[in-house]
Amino acid sequence: MGYSPCSCLVQEGRLRYTSTVVLGAPVGGGERGPWPTFFLGITRKARNLSPTDTQLEAVRAAVEPAVAALGFSVYDLELLGGGGSRTLRLTVSGTNGIDLEAVTAVTRAVSPIVDDAATIGGSYLLEVSSPGVERALRRGEHYVSALGEQVSVKFHTSEGPRRVHGVLRRFDGATCVVETDEGVEEEINVSDVTQARTVFEWGPPKRERARAKGKS
Repeated sequence: MGYSPCSCLVQEGRLRYTSTVVLGAPVGGGERGPWPTFFLGITRKARNLSPTDTQLEAVRAAVEPAVAALGFSVYDLELLGGGGSRTLRLTVSGTNGIDLEAVTAVTRAVSPIVDDAATIGGSYLLEVSSPGVERALRRGEHYVSALGEQVSVKFHTSEGPRRVHGVLRRFDGATCVVETDEGVEEEINVSDVTQARTVFEWGPPKRERARAKGKS
């Protein structure tokens, strides 16, 4: 999979920053449709406070109205990396997908809000992106939106880490049920999950392909 970066300079009043946009989704792939993955980043300083999940939720609550006013919704907010190379990644979604124009508009709208509401100490890169073809599942609403889709879930067990692939069938807030490619239903405690994401596949799921092959 290739990446096509390009840099641009955006100026708003006295705010002047260099941003980089990267397109990295397969052709024809996207967020529930033919939309590529975009992100636009801005490096800035914030107040010296330790980041916590509570603080990230406060930032999320502060930017959600501005994102909604543009016709999009906040999918996720994460603080990645460490030291002097941290990224505050704001992932937004839209009914008709997210393009470069949308990412730029959201970045301009939320940048001053993040500065005013910042509770995250040190320097970091503010990155606004779309979920792309394979979305991380970290919150309850992520699992609900992925019901019926192909997923990959990695989780802890008493015998060590495991990973299952299949269709997400059920989610009740505490557990999720994945029907594997072999037709077995795996019930997984969400508290044991270390990584979960949707999986993009060309054509029908593996199980359906196996059934079709068996009938031929």
